Amino acid sequence: MRIYKVEEIQMELEGVKSMRELISCKFPTLAKLKKQYGKRGMLAYIKLWLVSLNSSLNVSKNLTESQISDLARLILSNFWALTIGDISVIFDKAKMGGFGELYGSLSMDKINRWFMEHYEERLNVAGRMAMEENDRYKYNDEKVGRISEIGRKEGEESVKDIKLKQLLKDYKKAKGERDE
Repeated sequence: MRIYKVEEIQMELEGVKSMRELISCKFPTLAKLKKQYGKRGMLAYIKLWLVSLNSSLNVSKNLTESQISDLARLILSNFWALTIGDISVIFDKAKMGGFGELYGSLSMDKINRWFMEHYEERLNVAGRMAMEENDRYKYNDEKVGRISEIGRKEGEESVKDIKLKQLLKDYKKAKGERDE
């Protein structure tokens, strides 16, 4: 059972520049980790991420311990389909100002808005990726269908040829002629 340390996740995601790349990373979802570590374990894990965020941003009003606990619970219950990679990307984006100005404070509604924005983008990109994959399979199925149609026609002809050769062979044998 792998332990996912905050710093290790951040290091693994250093080269990830797009949502497509993030989706391609095979990190476990929060729901899967909740099954593995239990609800308390996952809440503690998410709290670690929030404490790390809290300490790394230069704001005059940080999240309180109570807010961190509430926010961890809300993240786990509302964004269970996100991965730990998503959490890292969300928090790194926030640290870089990607969600806009913090105006000197961290709040539950700001962080919740970050998660909702990220989740919506992830769903949109994943939907487009699924459609592209479907189109690729559809194209391959059509191509295979055309090849199968050609093969079936050739196959029918070759079966006819084999039957004809066998009939000719049987005919010659019945007449006592040698098969060449």
